[in-house]
Amino acid sequence: MLLPVLLVVMVSGCTAPGFTASASGRGVTIEAFEPDFSAASEGETIQLQLMVRNKGSVDASDVKAEIFGMEKWSLLGKGGGSTCDLTDTWGLIAPDEARGTAGGSKSCIYAYKSPDISKGLSMSYTPTVRVSYRYSTNTIKSITLLSSTEARRIEQLGGELPGETLSTSSGPVSVGIVTKGPIKVFKDGLEFPIEFTITNVGGGVVATSKDSNDWNKVNFRVSLPDDLENVDCPVDTNRTLTLFKGKSNTITCTVKASIPSVPKQVQVTASADGYYYFIEKSTKVTVTGI
Repeated sequence: MLLPVLLVVMVSGCTAPGFTASASGRGVTIEAFEPDFSAASEGETIQLQLMVRNKGSVDASDVKAEIFGMEKWSLLGKGGGSTCDLTDTWGLIAPDEARGTAGGSKSCIYAYKSPDISKGLSMSYTPTVRVSYRYSTNTIKSITLLSSTEARRIEQLGGELPGETLSTSSGPVSVGIVTKGPIKVFKDGLEFPIEFTITNVGGGVVATSKDSNDWNKVNFRVSLPDDLENVDCPVDTNRTLTLFKGKSNTITCTVKASIPSVPKQVQVTASADGYYYFIEKSTKVTVTGI
């Protein structure tokens, strides 16, 4: 059963309406967002400096920055001090630990001319950058299948039952797979459950598209090996899950197994594919009339 979307609304002026997010977490992060001057006079130009970096384990695509809270200011385009347009999109490659390379990064300067302020007065502004990007998370778990006869033989010989392994990519959304193994198959067509948990761990908002109506939703799918027969899992097709309070959702589905002739390790894959992720960071600028 899908749970309703719940959006958290921030105090007006601190961030974009209807949006709660931070710049910390996995995946693409905002390493810096700050003005060259925290105080300016009316008509003076300030530069907002932005740096983002991919710290996850898969490439990020469709990376874009939007700036809010500067509606009274005049944005100066390229040639006027800005090095990036707010319509630009980028791709950021993932870090490569084996080769010792950091994740892709992008630095931008957005130049703004401050608005008119009456002489003797000061006004504080809170520029906020929202960075959106497209990402994926994949998790693989090995599950050991063995017959009751094989399990008994291993235990009588003082051996250990085969262990299980879990590997997952690093990103702002985590995908967990839980099943207690090894699975002792004592009859053909034995059914057993597998639990999947999708969790927002990036400190921002996840969505199936850039439309705010799709916030707190993830497209989720499962891939099974030939040794397991699907009963009711979302196999090779996306199921849209709504994250309760934007945090997590857990589903449990059922598969079937036949008695293996020898102990066998099979791999179950779960994926949150092609989701959009949004993070924000704010700074402050004070303008004084002259």
